[in-house]
Amino acid sequence: MIYGNADLAGSAYHELLERLSVENDRFHYIPTLTNLSADDPWTGERRLMNAELIQHHVEEWREAVFYLCGPPPMVAALTAQLQGMGVAADKIRSESLFGY
Repeated sequence: MIYGNADLAGSAYHELLERLSVENDRFHYIPTLTNLSADDPWTGERRLMNAELIQHHVEEWREAVFYLCGPPPMVAALTAQLQGMGVAADKIRSESLFGY
């Protein structure tokens, strides 16, 4: 699960997802925080959700089924990038969240 947020305070269920990734070796949690100052001590990912980030963290992305959820512009952009990588449309599931 690659989960993008502006900062840790806005990252719902972060502690739970971290714990699940420790307890279950089949669940991988990659949080990416994209709106931090350069001097913030966060040592994890800071990149926006994009094809490069997926290819870096998802070794078998060619076989994966992708579940996208978020603001409509992010879902549309990521869908286009995945299709540009050669991911078939039937391997992309999405839900757009409006109003934030």
